[in-house]
Amino acid sequence: MVAKQKGELQHTLNGREARHVTAPSGRGRARWYQITGVDGEPYPSVTMVTGSLEKGFLLPWTSKMIREANAAEFGVYAEHGRVLTPTSLNLILDRTKHAAKNYAMKSADRGTRAHEVIESLLGDAEPLHDDDLSPYIEGFKSWQTRFKPEVVATETVVYSDQYGYAGRADVVFRLNGVLYVGDWKTGKGLYPDMAVQASAYAKAIAEMTGEPCKAVIISLGPEAGKEFWAHNEVNVEAAFPGFTGALRAFWALRSKKLFTPTT
Repeated sequence: MVAKQKGELQHTLNGREARHVTAPSGRGRARWYQITGVDGEPYPSVTMVTGSLEKGFLLPWTSKMIREANAAEFGVYAEHGRVLTPTSLNLILDRTKHAAKNYAMKSADRGTRAHEVIESLLGDAEPLHDDDLSPYIEGFKSWQTRFKPEVVATETVVYSDQYGYAGRADVVFRLNGVLYVGDWKTGKGLYPDMAVQASAYAKAIAEMTGEPCKAVIISLGPEAGKEFWAHNEVNVEAAFPGFTGALRAFWALRSKKLFTPTT
Protein backbone atom coordinates (compact mmCIF):
# COMPACT_ATOMS: atom_id res chain seq x y z
CA MET A 1 0.00 0.00 0.00
CA VAL A 2 1.41 3.39 -1.00
CA ALA A 3 1.29 5.96 1.82
CA LYS A 4 -0.55 9.16 1.02
CA GLN A 5 1.51 12.33 0.90
CA LYS A 6 0.92 14.99 3.56
CA GLY A 7 -1.30 17.26 1.44
CA GLU A 8 -3.39 14.37 0.14
CA LEU A 9 -3.78 12.95 3.63
CA GLN A 10 -4.85 16.32 5.03
CA HIS A 11 -7.47 16.57 2.30
CA THR A 12 -8.72 13.07 3.10
CA LEU A 13 -9.03 13.81 6.81
CA ASN A 14 -10.76 17.14 6.19
CA GLY A 15 -12.70 16.12 3.08
CA ARG A 16 -16.10 15.71 4.73
CA GLU A 17 -17.50 18.28 7.04
CA ALA A 18 -18.34 17.16 10.57
CA ARG A 19 -20.07 19.35 13.07
CA HIS A 20 -21.21 19.04 16.65
CA VAL A 21 -24.93 18.79 17.14
CA THR A 22 -27.11 18.85 20.20
CA ALA A 23 -28.17 15.51 21.59
CA PRO A 24 -31.21 13.92 19.93
CA SER A 25 -34.40 14.27 21.93
CA GLY A 26 -34.48 12.26 25.12
CA ARG A 27 -30.78 11.40 25.15
CA GLY A 28 -29.50 14.00 27.55
CA ARG A 29 -26.68 16.46 27.11
CA ALA A 30 -23.74 14.92 25.30
CA ARG A 31 -21.51 15.32 22.25
CA TRP A 32 -22.61 14.00 18.88
CA TYR A 33 -21.30 14.53 15.36
CA GLN A 34 -23.33 14.99 12.20
CA ILE A 35 -21.19 13.91 9.26
CA THR A 36 -21.93 15.45 5.88
CA GLY A 37 -23.25 12.81 3.48
CA VAL A 38 -24.37 10.47 6.25
CA ASP A 39 -28.13 10.14 6.47
CA GLY A 40 -29.88 9.36 9.70
CA GLU A 41 -28.83 9.99 13.26
CA PRO A 42 -25.56 11.68 14.19
CA TYR A 43 -22.62 9.65 15.44
CA PRO A 44 -21.81 9.54 19.16
CA SER A 45 -18.42 10.87 20.20
CA VAL A 46 -15.60 8.55 21.18
CA THR A 47 -15.33 10.12 24.62
CA MET A 48 -19.05 9.72 25.22
CA VAL A 49 -18.82 6.02 24.36
CA THR A 50 -15.75 5.39 26.52
CA GLY A 51 -17.40 7.28 29.36
CA SER A 52 -19.52 4.19 29.92
CA LEU A 53 -16.43 2.08 30.70
CA GLU A 54 -15.78 1.11 34.29
CA LYS A 55 -13.03 3.24 35.80
CA GLY A 56 -12.10 1.23 38.85
CA PHE A 57 -9.26 3.56 39.80
CA LEU A 58 -11.60 6.49 40.41
CA LEU A 59 -13.12 5.36 43.72
CA PRO A 60 -9.83 4.86 45.60
CA TRP A 61 -8.44 8.03 44.02
CA THR A 62 -11.50 10.04 45.13
CA SER A 63 -11.19 8.64 48.64
CA LYS A 64 -7.49 9.54 48.71
CA MET A 65 -8.17 13.12 47.62
CA ILE A 66 -10.83 13.58 50.32
CA ARG A 67 -8.58 12.07 53.01
CA GLU A 68 -5.74 14.41 52.06
CA ALA A 69 -8.04 17.44 52.06
CA ASN A 70 -9.43 16.47 55.48
CA ALA A 71 -5.93 15.95 56.87
CA ALA A 72 -4.92 19.41 55.72
CA GLU A 73 -7.99 21.02 57.29
CA PHE A 74 -7.56 19.13 60.58
CA GLY A 75 -3.88 20.05 60.59
CA VAL A 76 -4.75 23.74 60.59
CA TYR A 77 -7.01 23.23 63.61
CA ALA A 78 -4.30 21.28 65.46
CA GLU A 79 -1.60 23.82 64.63
CA HIS A 80 -3.60 26.68 66.12
CA GLY A 81 -4.98 24.68 69.04
CA ARG A 82 -8.56 25.21 67.94
CA VAL A 83 -11.39 23.03 69.25
CA LEU A 84 -13.11 20.90 66.65
CA THR A 85 -16.85 21.22 67.30
CA PRO A 86 -19.61 19.33 65.47
CA THR A 87 -20.40 22.51 63.56
CA SER A 88 -16.81 23.10 62.46
CA LEU A 89 -16.48 19.41 61.55
CA ASN A 90 -19.52 19.64 59.28
CA LEU A 91 -18.09 22.77 57.67
CA ILE A 92 -14.82 20.97 56.97
CA LEU A 93 -16.59 17.95 55.49
CA ASP A 94 -18.71 20.22 53.29
CA ARG A 95 -15.54 21.84 51.95
CA THR A 96 -13.58 18.65 51.39
CA LYS A 97 -16.27 16.39 49.91
CA HIS A 98 -15.69 18.00 46.52
CA ALA A 99 -11.88 17.79 46.71
CA ALA A 100 -11.60 15.20 43.93
CA LYS A 101 -14.04 17.04 41.68
CA ASN A 102 -12.26 20.36 42.19
CA TYR A 103 -8.88 18.77 41.49
CA ALA A 104 -10.23 17.12 38.34
CA MET A 105 -11.71 20.41 37.10
CA LYS A 106 -8.42 22.21 37.72
CA SER A 107 -6.51 19.46 35.90
CA ALA A 108 -8.96 19.55 32.98
CA ASP A 109 -8.54 23.31 32.67
CA ARG A 110 -4.75 22.95 32.66
CA GLY A 111 -5.02 20.19 30.03
CA THR A 112 -7.22 22.34 27.79
CA ARG A 113 -4.82 25.26 28.00
CA ALA A 114 -1.82 23.01 27.31
CA HIS A 115 -3.57 21.51 24.26
CA GLU A 116 -4.18 25.00 22.86
CA VAL A 117 -0.54 26.03 23.29
CA ILE A 118 0.74 22.77 21.76
CA GLU A 119 -1.56 23.19 18.76
CA SER A 120 -0.09 26.66 18.20
CA LEU A 121 3.46 25.34 18.57
CA LEU A 122 2.75 22.65 15.98
CA GLY A 123 1.66 25.47 13.68
CA ASP A 124 5.10 27.08 14.14
CA ALA A 125 3.79 29.82 16.42
CA GLU A 126 5.35 30.64 19.78
CA PRO A 127 2.39 31.67 21.95
CA LEU A 128 2.57 33.11 25.41
CA HIS A 129 1.47 30.74 28.14
CA ASP A 130 0.84 30.70 31.88
CA ASP A 131 3.77 29.76 34.11
CA ASP A 132 2.03 26.61 35.35
CA LEU A 133 2.18 25.21 31.80
CA SER A 134 5.97 25.56 31.46
CA PRO A 135 6.83 21.94 32.41
CA TYR A 136 4.26 20.61 29.94
CA ILE A 137 5.47 22.83 27.10
CA GLU A 138 9.07 21.92 27.92
CA GLY A 139 8.07 18.26 27.77
CA PHE A 140 6.35 18.75 24.41
CA LYS A 141 9.39 20.48 22.90
CA SER A 142 11.69 17.76 24.22
CA TRP A 143 9.41 15.05 22.76
CA GLN A 144 9.26 16.91 19.44
CA THR A 145 13.06 17.15 19.30
CA ARG A 146 13.43 13.46 20.10
CA PHE A 147 10.91 12.11 17.54
CA LYS A 148 10.76 14.87 14.88
CA PRO A 149 7.18 14.06 13.80
CA GLU A 150 5.82 15.08 10.42
CA VAL A 151 2.53 16.65 11.48
CA VAL A 152 -0.42 15.97 9.20
CA ALA A 153 -3.32 17.48 11.17
CA THR A 154 -4.19 18.78 14.62
CA GLU A 155 -7.52 18.85 16.43
CA THR A 156 -9.21 17.15 13.50
CA VAL A 157 -12.51 15.28 13.50
CA VAL A 158 -12.21 11.62 12.54
CA TYR A 159 -15.07 9.16 12.10
CA SER A 160 -15.98 5.60 11.22
CA ASP A 161 -18.89 4.92 8.92
CA GLN A 162 -18.44 1.20 9.51
CA TYR A 163 -19.00 1.42 13.26
CA GLY A 164 -20.86 4.73 13.46
CA TYR A 165 -18.80 6.96 15.76
CA ALA A 166 -16.70 10.10 15.55
CA GLY A 167 -14.31 12.15 17.64
CA ARG A 168 -11.66 14.83 17.64
CA ALA A 169 -8.06 13.62 17.48
CA ASP A 170 -5.37 15.72 19.13
CA VAL A 171 -2.72 15.19 16.46
CA VAL A 172 -2.09 13.01 13.41
CA PHE A 173 1.53 12.63 12.30
CA ARG A 174 4.11 10.36 10.71
CA LEU A 175 7.18 8.82 12.29
CA ASN A 176 9.56 7.26 9.80
CA GLY A 177 6.75 7.08 7.27
CA VAL A 178 4.30 5.36 9.63
CA LEU A 179 0.97 7.08 10.34
CA TYR A 180 0.13 7.76 14.00
CA VAL A 181 -2.60 9.42 16.02
CA GLY A 182 -1.38 10.99 19.23
CA ASP A 183 -3.29 11.78 22.40
CA TRP A 184 -1.74 14.42 24.68
CA LYS A 185 -2.06 13.78 28.41
CA THR A 186 -1.08 16.20 31.17
CA GLY A 187 -2.10 13.98 34.06
CA LYS A 188 -0.07 11.20 35.59
CA GLY A 189 -0.74 7.53 35.03
CA LEU A 190 -1.83 5.32 32.17
CA TYR A 191 -5.29 3.76 32.29
CA PRO A 192 -7.00 1.17 30.08
CA ASP A 193 -9.67 3.59 28.83
CA MET A 194 -6.89 5.76 27.33
CA ALA A 195 -5.83 2.89 25.09
CA VAL A 196 -9.43 2.09 24.18
CA GLN A 197 -10.10 5.70 23.21
CA ALA A 198 -6.89 6.05 21.19
CA SER A 199 -7.59 2.79 19.35
CA ALA A 200 -10.94 4.18 18.20
CA TYR A 201 -9.23 7.22 16.69
CA ALA A 202 -6.63 5.01 14.99
CA LYS A 203 -9.24 2.70 13.47
CA ALA A 204 -11.30 5.67 12.24
CA ILE A 205 -8.25 7.24 10.57
CA ALA A 206 -7.32 3.92 8.97
CA GLU A 207 -10.86 3.64 7.57
CA MET A 208 -10.81 7.22 6.26
CA THR A 209 -7.39 7.01 4.65
CA GLY A 210 -7.12 3.35 3.67
CA GLU A 211 -3.79 3.31 5.49
CA PRO A 212 -2.90 1.52 8.74
CA CYS A 213 -2.66 3.91 11.69
CA LYS A 214 -0.94 3.40 15.01
CA ALA A 215 -1.77 5.21 18.25
CA VAL A 216 0.35 6.64 21.03
CA ILE A 217 -0.30 8.26 24.39
CA ILE A 218 2.08 11.20 24.87
CA SER A 219 2.25 12.15 28.54
CA LEU A 220 3.71 15.55 29.36
CA GLY A 221 4.69 17.25 32.59
CA PRO A 222 6.66 16.68 35.80
CA GLU A 223 5.16 13.23 36.45
CA ALA A 224 5.98 11.96 32.95
CA GLY A 225 9.73 11.47 33.53
CA LYS A 226 12.97 13.35 33.87
CA GLU A 227 12.55 14.95 30.45
CA PHE A 228 8.88 15.78 31.14
CA TRP A 229 7.52 13.41 28.50
CA ALA A 230 6.65 9.74 28.05
CA HIS A 231 5.79 8.05 24.73
CA ASN A 232 3.63 4.92 25.14
CA GLU A 233 2.42 3.15 22.01
CA VAL A 234 -1.02 1.57 22.16
CA ASN A 235 -1.71 -1.99 21.05
CA VAL A 236 -4.60 -0.98 18.81
CA GLU A 237 -5.73 -4.51 17.95
CA ALA A 238 -5.91 -5.47 21.63
CA ALA A 239 -7.65 -2.26 22.71
CA PHE A 240 -10.22 -1.79 19.94
CA PRO A 241 -12.49 -4.69 20.98
CA GLY A 242 -12.90 -2.78 24.25
CA PHE A 243 -14.22 0.16 22.28
CA THR A 244 -16.60 -1.85 20.11
CA GLY A 245 -17.90 -3.55 23.26
CA ALA A 246 -18.43 -0.14 24.88
CA LEU A 247 -20.19 1.05 21.72
CA ARG A 248 -22.61 -1.89 21.86
CA ALA A 249 -23.27 -1.20 25.53
CA PHE A 250 -23.75 2.50 24.75
CA TRP A 251 -26.56 1.75 22.29
CA ALA A 252 -28.04 -1.07 24.36
CA LEU A 253 -28.44 1.25 27.34
CA ARG A 254 -30.34 3.68 25.11
CA SER A 255 -32.63 1.07 23.62
CA LYS A 256 -36.37 1.45 24.07
CA LYS A 257 -36.77 -2.33 23.84
CA LEU A 258 -35.15 -3.34 27.10
CA PHE A 259 -38.46 -4.15 28.77
CA THR A 260 -41.64 -5.77 27.57
CA PRO A 261 -44.74 -5.03 29.66
CA THR A 262 -46.95 -7.97 30.54
CA THR A 263 -50.70 -7.42 30.33
